[in-house]
Formats: sequence, structure tokens, C-alpha cells
Amino acid sequence: MTTATLEQQAAEKDNKTPVEVCAVLAGLGESCHSTSKFYRQALEAIAEHFGSPYAAVRVTHSASTLDEHVKAEEDDTLMWASAAEEALLDSQAQNIPIARLYGVAGTSLRVAALAVPVCEQANRPIGAISLIARCQNAAVAKVFLSELTALVSLIATHARVIGSKGKLGTEDDSALKRAVVKAADFQSLYELAFAVTNSLKNKYNCDQVTLGQVVSGRIRVLSISGLDNIYPKSPGVKHICQAMEECLDSGEVICCQDEDKWSEESVATNHRLHKQWHHEVGNSPVASVPLMVGDRCVAVLGMSRSKQLPFTSDELSQISQTVTPFAPAMELVAKADRGLLRHSIDVAKKATGWLLAPYTYRRKMVAATVLAGVAWFCFATISYQITVPSRIAPTEIRYFAAPFEGTIKACHVEVGDEVTRGQLLYEMDTSDLLLERDKLESELAVLRLRVNQALIAEDVKSAALSGAEMRVLQAQLAIARHNLDAAKVRAPADGTVVSGKLSKRIGEVVPLGAPLLEFVPRGDWSVELLVPETIADEMQAGFQGSFACSARPGESLDCRIVRIRPSSEPVDGKNVYIAEASVDGKPEWMRSGMEGVAQIDAGRRRVWWVALHRIIDYVRLNLWL
Repeated sequence: MTTATLEQQAAEKDNKTPVEVCAVLAGLGESCHSTSKFYRQALEAIAEHFGSPYAAVRVTHSASTLDEHVKAEEDDTLMWASAAEEALLDSQAQNIPIARLYGVAGTSLRVAALAVPVCEQANRPIGAISLIARCQNAAVAKVFLSELTALVSLIATHARVIGSKGKLGTEDDSALKRAVVKAADFQSLYELAFAVTNSLKNKYNCDQVTLGQVVSGRIRVLSISGLDNIYPKSPGVKHICQAMEECLDSGEVICCQDEDKWSEESVATNHRLHKQWHHEVGNSPVASVPLMVGDRCVAVLGMSRSKQLPFTSDELSQISQTVTPFAPAMELVAKADRGLLRHSIDVAKKATGWLLAPYTYRRKMVAATVLAGVAWFCFATISYQITVPSRIAPTEIRYFAAPFEGTIKACHVEVGDEVTRGQLLYEMDTSDLLLERDKLESELAVLRLRVNQALIAEDVKSAALSGAEMRVLQAQLAIARHNLDAAKVRAPADGTVVSGKLSKRIGEVVPLGAPLLEFVPRGDWSVELLVPETIADEMQAGFQGSFACSARPGESLDCRIVRIRPSSEPVDGKNVYIAEASVDGKPEWMRSGMEGVAQIDAGRRRVWWVALHRIIDYVRLNLWL
């Protein structure tokens, strides 16, 4: 069979459910009258169900051996036959299900050789069934093996019923046979259980028949004949459930009834919970029958009768054989009826069993590592770092303006020059001031003479007037001298000229107070952090971090946030909040306007919050959650 053909059959298998093949097998059990024919047709059915290119069965039945196989007509099956036959022999010899993965050379196809022993009696294999199925990993192979195990158990059960020749051959059993054939037609396990309990009640003249499913070692009551609703906490249901769990623990048929009406002591039991159930139903006969799939009990049947119809050992044996075919069908229907939650729980249980299996130390180490990582992600804390664009700005800017209305005479510095304390920056034209000063000094000298003459002439009034005029001239002279001193502007400290190109304004007449130069004292720099408004609330004064300039990315400087301006400012079309940070060291290469990146430590936060808070905030803002 080519790889494409195998993939096509595998795809067809994905569209089929275990319930469908269960119905097919039940129909074969109804129509076949010999076990050999039944095994051959059953093999074809499961081979078609799994899309298998090769399937084989080998069983010893009634002193004869049946050895049959099914293969695809268009394929040379030698490469499949050897793997399937080897698995079949090992499964029968060891009495265990086997799944082995194989790869097809030159392709990405992987197949599994599945084999399950056939046991018509517990732990007594009479043969095995094997087949080839396409699956990509061990997990899928385990699922297929579990499904094949249930189907083989159902096949063995039908084969035993066919071989009994008459135990299910009476006309009274037709209703039960139809229930087996139509198991796949039920919408849920509860509907199947309801049909089984009501059929058994009518067939065996029971007052009440209860069917319970085994779930995690406990009994879950599915149906009680004659009742539409079941209340698990009611006293009657509790007694029945406890007695059925007692049957589950013992793994055998349990019967409790009056001894004077029971002639076979080997069947009567002394189980306490069944005695309690027997007492609660007015000393009527009660019995529990386990429904087995191989050596596993998957369900328990509980029955009660009137006192006039005690159970016999032959009758209990016949009831056990009658209900046994329902066990595999119930298991398959239960799997098909699972919801997403139940399926997830079952997968989790299987994964737990796979993990906790003996001698799986690597699995446990990997699982422990994963759990530790999840715990660290959920509960551990790490430092939350906020990274924002930044720029260098002067902490203090000193502005130099025109000291008086006049003409710019000379400029001795340019923008960007480093100056020292006392260095001449620029000069104003003082020619008019010098003339004004000389004029005022001359007028002041004349007034002094007038004052002296008036005093000699004892003209007090003239002396007072001349004295007042002299004081006015002295004030004007002081202003002229002050302007002459201010005409030469010098640097108040070491620093840098950051603005003002006066070399192009020489000869320009400027009014009093007109801005001319901007000066920044040396080393007086700070970093301005451009904080986006989305994270502005996470930034606080006092946070520390580091700043790296684009000009020197390998040299980072420690910084600390001093203040955050209360209002936002537009920068490059976005609203940002300016956070001012002081820088330690303040190297000489720092210049105003240099850009870089600042990383601020905002404290410790949960790992999951640091990793996911931006996504969570985005979802909240856009989806209003």
C-alpha cells in the first residue's frame, strides 16, 4: 500500500467513531452462527475501522486453530506482515496488549503495530488480534491500543455467546440482542442504561434493576428501572450504591436472600452491605453482578426480586452471561459521549499515570522542572525595568540681555564655546556714554562753583537750588558710569555658550533688555525622560536607573528621578510627561540636546505581570474587558 493510500484510509478512520464499529460487531454477533466466521468478519470490520493495510487473527477454539489475515489488494504487505505477526505472537505469549511504532523510510509516515490477546475467560488467552494503524506519536498509539482492547474484548464476548449455543438463543432473549445491536443508536450512556435495566426487569421478573458505572473506583448510578429521576443522596439509592461497590471490591457475583429459600450455600454470601440492602427492601432477594472487560470491572448490575422468586446459581450465571456483552459497549458509548471537560479530565488522568509510572525518572524531572517554572512565573517577583527615550538638557540656563539701549560693538565667543570665569563675552558701543559722562562731569564741576559762589555771597536760596541740580547730575553720572562698566559682559562662571550668534549682529542697535546670549555653567546637566502617558503613573520621583547616550552607548551613567512635570507636552506628535533626572559624574563630553535611552527600576513585580501587563492593558482598552 502506498503512503497516500495509507493516509487516505487513516483519514477515513478519523471520520468513524468507536460506536459505529461496536454496532457492526454486535450485528455480526447476531447474524453469525459459527465463531470462525464471526472472527473473520470481525477482523475485516476492525481493519476497515482503523484503516489498516494488514490485520491478522490467530485463535484456538474448539480444538481447532483459526489463522486469518486481511490485507490491501494493491500493496505488497511483506513489510507490514512481519511487524504485525511479531506483535501478535508477543501479545499472545505475554498476555498483554502491545503497541510498537515504526517509521517508513523516505517518508514522514509513522505507523504502529497493535496487538491484543483474545481471552474468552479471564487471564486465559486463546489467541490474539493484531493490525497496522497510522499514528504519529506514542500518545496516539496508546489511544488506538485502548480502543482496540475494548473492541477485542467485545469480539471475545460475542464469540463466547455464539459458542454457548443456546444461552442467548431463545426467543425471550431477542429484546436483549436488539439492545446490543442498537447500542450505537443511543444518544448517551444514560439512555443505554435505561434500556438495559428495563429489559432485564421484564425478562427476569425483577422488582427493580439498577445499573451503575465504575468511575475512579466508585459506583455512579446510571439507571434504576421504573424511575425517571435518580437522587443519589436518597437512602434507598445509597444502600444500592454501597452494595454495588461491595460487589466491585469483591469482583464476583454476590447474592443475599433468606437461607430457608436458598438451597445452594456456595452461592449465598455473608457480605454486610448486601445484608443491609436485603433488610431495607423487606428481606427480598438481592444480587449484584459485575460487568467485566478482561480483568477490569466497568459496571455493576444490581437486582431485587419478590420473596417468592429467590435467585438460583444457574439463573445468576445466565444473567451474568446475558449482561456481559453490554460491558464493552458501555465503555465505547461512554467514550463517545464524553464532553470536552470529561475528555480533558480523562486525558489529564492518563497523563498523570504516564508521568507517575515506575522507572520514569526523566519524565518526573522534566515535569518537576516545568512545574517549578510555572510556579516561578506565577508567584516569583523580578525587577520591573521601564525603558524610555531621553535627552540631555541643562539644569540651569543663564540669559544675558542688553544692559542698556545701544549698539553691539563686538562679540568674543561663538555658540558652543567653553569659557572660563571672567572671560569677556561681548561688548556694547560706549562712545555715546563716554561723551555723556564727560558732559555730566563738566556740568557737575560748574554747579560746584555756583554752590561755592552762592555760599560766599550768602545766597542760601541759590546755593540750595544749585545743590539740588548737582545731586541730579551726580545720579545721571552714576548711571552713565554703571552703563560703561556693564558694556563689557563677562562670564560669571566656567561654562558653555549654548545660544546667541552675536557675531552676525555687530552694529545692531538693541533695546534695553533684549536677549543676546544663553549660558550654561559647566557640568550643570540633567536628563529629561520622555515618559509616554500609558506608563506615566508607574514613574515616581526617587526611582533610580541608568542612562546611555546614543553618542556613547557603551558608557552608562547612574541617574535618579528628581521631579515629574505635572502636565504633558507634545513631542514628535505624541503627548509625553517630562521626568527630570540628575546624573552622577556629569562627564565633560555631555552636550545639550544629546539623545539616548534611560532604564528606570520601578520596583519588583510579579513575573506574569511584567510579561503580560501590556497585552492585558491592550485588551482592556480595545475590547472593554
